[in-house]
Amino acid sequence: MLLGGALVVAIREIGKIYKLLILNCVSLVLILGSALLISGAVVYSSITALREKNQTASPTVE
Repeated sequence: MLLGGALVVAIREIGKIYKLLILNCVSLVLILGSALLISGAVVYSSITALREKNQTASPTVE
């Protein structure tokens, strides 16, 4: 994640130096995409942990 962030900052800085708006847009999309990916991973792992906890906490009676 840190390497990706450094890459995005480098892309943004290159865009500023050469005055290329497309690189600024690309860096913004990469930042937002990585934030969405990380938040999705956190939500997914939380849901799976809660499901596992619920399955072990309530054993079925046979």
